[in-house]
Amino acid sequence: MSKKKRFNSEDQFDLPLGEKLRDEGIKRVSDHNVEWVNLILFIIYGVANRFETFTSDEVRNAARLHGIPEPQSPNAWGAAFQAAHSQKLIAKVEGSMRSSKLPSSHARMLQVWKMR
Repeated sequence: MSKKKRFNSEDQFDLPLGEKLRDEGIKRVSDHNVEWVNLILFIIYGVANRFETFTSDEVRNAARLHGIPEPQSPNAWGAAFQAAHSQKLIAKVEGSMRSSKLPSSHARMLQVWKMR
């Protein structure tokens, strides 16, 4: 029988460390998918020009329609959106989320974006 780990007073919350690890992970994924991320940046720009607001579902669909394959790591999608956001191509619609329509995403909540 497996024993579940319980939270205890020795566990620490460290937002700056979490953000640092997130950023390092995004950089690692981006560095291993440079060409793919650059292609998706063009797709994001096109989708942002076409729709007032959008999610990654619309970008994934546009990429598929343009014949761009799925990345080796699904984390590359997040890296592409972070690159578009840091390059000020897109901005988050604060407080706005939508359920994914992709069956494989199990209706998870997605950030809504807009063009800057």
